[in-house]
Amino acid sequence: MLNNLDDTVISKKKLLNDILVTVDDNASDKCFQNIFMGMVEPKSGRYFAQAEIDAFEANQELSTSKKDPEVRRKELM
Repeated sequence: MLNNLDDTVISKKKLLNDILVTVDDNASDKCFQNIFMGMVEPKSGRYFAQAEIDAFEANQELSTSKKDPEVRRKELM
């Protein structure tokens, strides 16, 4: 959702805020770590298998987002 939702303000208020509240409790959880790495390096073979990278990119051509994916990622950061 974070990589595709056009409204980064809502993403930060509704998704990231709740996630960050629990960061201390979940920092060692692999799925929790993937949320952050998906924002920082969504196409990194170091952190993700090719199938996961393909899933990040699936249906991007159908996106109605007006923002460039790199701009959206930087706004979330």
